[in-house]
Amino acid sequence: MLARLKKYRIFSKLLALAAAVILWFVVMSIINPDLEVSFSDVKVTFNGKTELYNNKGYTILSDTDMEMDVVLLGKRNDVLELSKADIELICDVSQISGDGENRIMCSVNTPKGDSVTVVNRTELIATVRVDEIVERKIDIRVETSGTLAENLRVGTITLSTDSAVVRGPAMEVAEITHAVVTVPLYGIENSMTQTLDVTLFNAADEVVQSQYVQLITKTVDVEVPVQMIKELPLRITLNNGGGLTENEVETLITPSKITVIGERSAVEEVEYLSLGMIDLDGIGDGLTTERDFMLPSGLSCMSDRSSATITVTVKDIIVKTFELTNINFIPGLSNDIYDFTPVDTHVTVRLRGNATLLNTITASDFTAIVMVSELDPTEEGILLAPVQVLFKPAVNAVLTEKEYTMVLSVTEIVPDEPVAPIDPDDPNNPDDPNQPDPAALPPEEQERLDNKFHGIG
Repeated sequence: MLARLKKYRIFSKLLALAAAVILWFVVMSIINPDLEVSFSDVKVTFNGKTELYNNKGYTILSDTDMEMDVVLLGKRNDVLELSKADIELICDVSQISGDGENRIMCSVNTPKGDSVTVVNRTELIATVRVDEIVERKIDIRVETSGTLAENLRVGTITLSTDSAVVRGPAMEVAEITHAVVTVPLYGIENSMTQTLDVTLFNAADEVVQSQYVQLITKTVDVEVPVQMIKELPLRITLNNGGGLTENEVETLITPSKITVIGERSAVEEVEYLSLGMIDLDGIGDGLTTERDFMLPSGLSCMSDRSSATITVTVKDIIVKTFELTNINFIPGLSNDIYDFTPVDTHVTVRLRGNATLLNTITASDFTAIVMVSELDPTEEGILLAPVQVLFKPAVNAVLTEKEYTMVLSVTEIVPDEPVAPIDPDDPNNPDDPNQPDPAALPPEEQERLDNKFHGIG
């Protein structure tokens, strides 16, 4: 009896459970009540970015990787059929009208359309920061890395353009102060052109890395001139003359060398710099002169000098004395009033020059000219007449005295007494052929006739 009662109770419970399930199924399937479901971390999709840029010149600066929780309300069957992937959370930025931060209410789309409503719509607000898009030119600086060989140097590096164009939000573009092109020098031996990347920097000299800034000028062509430094000797050409050759002189050039710089190919062709030519004829004991050196095209001097001092000195200088007896008088030893008589028999000169050269010279190589024409005596006496000394050969030697003189004795010229004119009709005319020959007359008669002819007695 008890066993039968126990079985009945179990059957009753099972029947109640089945009835409850059937009732729940009827409620859920037929009645289908409203249900509220929350979907976490739904990704926000930003629409209208192109319109924002094209129409208003703005771009989004804030992070667009944004997620929100969405709460939906709808019929149970509809809501339960949705997954997070079915929910489209949209932030339309095309409606933004000003730069800075903007709060935009997001919209929600689901495959269920209007049968599902958004419970927390007022909470679905995205904060978006935008800025105006500007374009600006940034100056490009040139930097180098590495070094060249010791005798090489980089010339003035030139760029295909001096500025880089950047485009982006005004705020971020304003932080860019300059652009840099870094030229690697290691291993460069000749001038070359490279295409190098442009890097943007801020005032703190930090590299600017922004996803919102667009570098329009990404690369530039860089022309790198490589110049050579070389020390070149200075040379002077000596032209033999005056009996001197380069063997009889010593030459000193100060400075003796000049450091030049220029295009490598041009520098390598030059072995020395010329200071021109000096003619040894007429340099005396020597000379000191300043001469400009001429630089070939493409070369420049690394110092401010453009000239050198040249000192040419004649070797083995001696003074030798010569007594000149070959003397000419101009115009002569007399004029209309005075006669000039040399008191000295010679003119002494001293010649200074190279010993070897002077040993080849004799007194016959000189001419002494007494300039009588320059004298203007007013009475008899002794005068010093200027003497001009000339070399016959072209010798490089110097007279030690600048002026020479010769002592002349000055005497007045006494004119002859005038002779009376002879009358052809005079019976005493000696030219009369009828007169007796004086040589045939006695001495007393000859004396008488002479005295008579001269008006004596």
